[in-house]
Amino acid sequence: MSATELSNLADRHWAFVLDRDPLVRLRRGLPVERLPDLGPGEAGARAGHARDLLAHLDALSAEGADPDTAGFLRAEAEREIAAERHYWLVHPVTPYRCEFALYEEMVFRRHPFGTAGDVERYLTLLSSYARLVSSAAVKVAGQTARGIRVARPALAGTVGMLTALRDGGPAALRPGPGRSAALGAADRGRLDDGAERLLRDELLPAFDRLLAFFDADYHQAAPREVGWVRYAGGEEAYREFVRIETTLDTTPEALYDQGLAEIEKLTERMNDLQAGMDLPGGNGDHLARLRRDRRLYARSAADLEDRFRACVQRLDPALEPSMTYGYYEEPTAERPRGVYHYNGSQLADRPIVNAAALIYHELMPGHHLQVTRQAAETALPEVRREAQLTAYVEGWAEYASDLCWEMGMYTDPWDAYGSLYQQRMTAQRLVLDTALNLGRWGLERGRDLLRAGTILSEGQIASETLRYATDIPAQALAYRTGHLAIAEMRRHAETSLGSGFDVSDFHEVVLGAGALPLTVLRARVERWITASRPA
Repeated sequence: MSATELSNLADRHWAFVLDRDPLVRLRRGLPVERLPDLGPGEAGARAGHARDLLAHLDALSAEGADPDTAGFLRAEAEREIAAERHYWLVHPVTPYRCEFALYEEMVFRRHPFGTAGDVERYLTLLSSYARLVSSAAVKVAGQTARGIRVARPALAGTVGMLTALRDGGPAALRPGPGRSAALGAADRGRLDDGAERLLRDELLPAFDRLLAFFDADYHQAAPREVGWVRYAGGEEAYREFVRIETTLDTTPEALYDQGLAEIEKLTERMNDLQAGMDLPGGNGDHLARLRRDRRLYARSAADLEDRFRACVQRLDPALEPSMTYGYYEEPTAERPRGVYHYNGSQLADRPIVNAAALIYHELMPGHHLQVTRQAAETALPEVRREAQLTAYVEGWAEYASDLCWEMGMYTDPWDAYGSLYQQRMTAQRLVLDTALNLGRWGLERGRDLLRAGTILSEGQIASETLRYATDIPAQALAYRTGHLAIAEMRRHAETSLGSGFDVSDFHEVVLGAGALPLTVLRARVERWITASRPA
């Protein structure tokens, strides 16, 4: 296969993604025609496309072909094949997995109403949303028939989130007069009547059917303990997802040990910094004191925004009880600015000692820099400009937040302490995610680790541990592993190039190709080192 054939293969994959991912369409300024299907048929179609992709890649000649694109496409294909293989183990409606609220915010609330065609598209999307919820119910039914249920500790949060979305749907999804003012009277009437009918006859019944599964019998049969090891085939699936999420050939056991070592190292740094701040007590005593220090808590959502000192927006309230932090939303053609959606609930229980480190991670020089830089790289294949590999994306954001030490941006001792605190939390994830999913630890032992080593509230500790053990197992491993991998690549380059090393050149190599599997990025850095050595 020639370079041209590889380019054509990337274009085929791009067309497949663009047809199925509404968020990619939004970022590209394209109309969203339908929402995803969570059923097994769609999983099979995606895996079939991935197998075809792999077959073509296996026939690829390395001669003249871009190794970055080939490696990226291979990782994409392997992820989809694994997703189908372990389809029934993945819960579709736990808080960190469910995307219903995201679509309500990004697809429905931002839908334009200027023409009759806009009305028809909106009504079609409402019907598609009902089918999405119905497909989630089909999957939950199939899981239940196979003895796979959401663990008991996660049921209240799951049902609470779905109930909030169901009850808030009519208000959120009925376009008000202000949004439809540009329409003629007939089109406004068709929009209002059609939306009311679809909400009443399709969407709300779909939510009711989904919620009906989580009854007393479901609760009674649900596992008492968390972790994928509780399900048949769960350990095998978890080990595969560890490799896929980290994009490294590693094991849960290795990451568990690495996490313990990182916690110890970061705790020593925190203790040293604490000594310089002239604060009494060991680290544990100091954390107890921090929990009581009201200076480290925002008084209101507006106060929190002031402290973030950046472009932020509050999360959908339906998501806040079940999410620890928030998320970064990339620029779109309709709204060309990045936004960090923060959690503005229960502020009296949400310390913000890591506010600076978090914003450096989420915005500059973290996600916003990396994502907008990637989107602007027109020389890349289109599909790579939209790459979302967690180990790279979160690894860069954590590396960038840590880089702010070198940039002199942690001048406030509390911000410096918060940076180490945030890093230690990502190291704790290596221990918790692996220990909970392999059944080494029970949920309470995992929560005790966070109680002893963080100033998180009980609500945050609950959502954080369930995120690892029920919602998106292995995903949280990518933060620290990605950070450490990029830092190790830099050290290797510094050692190899000596006085010829330029950190800005290294960052250009890492950022210039967009998100890549870490093994592919490592090979890219190695090629740059070889090319940079004096002849």
